[in-house]
Amino acid sequence: MTSENKSNPYIIQSVEKALKVLKTFDINNLEQSLKEITDRLEYNKSNVLRIMETLKEEGFVVEDAASKKYKLGIELFHLGNCVFDSMSIKKIAAPYMQEASNTLGVVTHIGSLENKKVIVIDKLWPTNKSYSIRMFSEIGGSVPVHCTGIGKVLLAYKSTEERSNILGNTPLKAYTDHTITDRKKLSDELDKTRLRGYAQNNMEHENYIKCITYPIFNYENKAMYGLSFTGLAQLMDEMDPEVIHRIAKETATAISKELGSSLFD
Repeated sequence: MTSENKSNPYIIQSVEKALKVLKTFDINNLEQSLKEITDRLEYNKSNVLRIMETLKEEGFVVEDAASKKYKLGIELFHLGNCVFDSMSIKKIAAPYMQEASNTLGVVTHIGSLENKKVIVIDKLWPTNKSYSIRMFSEIGGSVPVHCTGIGKVLLAYKSTEERSNILGNTPLKAYTDHTITDRKKLSDELDKTRLRGYAQNNMEHENYIKCITYPIFNYENKAMYGLSFTGLAQLMDEMDPEVIHRIAKETATAISKELGSSLFD
């Protein structure tokens, strides 16, 4: 009999059992009957049946009507692709980001929305010039959603309900005199961002810092990451807007294609 995990009081045994059931599927056991799963785990048959019916209801397994055998469902495929994206995005994006940074002479960031904050996945500086600018962003660290380019571009591709849930009910904090703290104004700005396809951050999080940010789409054509091009306000204002937007869009598009997006075919 499989022993229960008693070392951690927060372990939910029913969830643990369900996960162990899923782990019985592997390259040598792509399809299994209820009896095969029960025998492998030495669990009670009625308990395994309830687990399988729950997993089937949620799309994590499917049952063949003829053979009565189970196999893994599409929801696990979706989760697996999410893991693949999160593990590979930094490796995929880095060469494109570095080339863009060197060409434009600005800092590039890539980040995603997690737990209602922007998580900075990577940050690259131009390798062909000295850069003494100081920024709050750190790889692995978090920055606010409502006043950063990455946060705004990803919020722009969310529904009204999703935006509200992410922003919460607390007042929007002002980090500079330029921070948008009025929810109606922010909503209008997000709608404009979605329409034009990129976000602008005009010294809203840090004084003297501006950026433009384009979305990166995954294999489901969902905006999962933001690619930000950041520099001192004076530098950004002096740059040719057509050049920076062209390179920014080309870079975001190239990364999106690598992730399997079909939006640019």
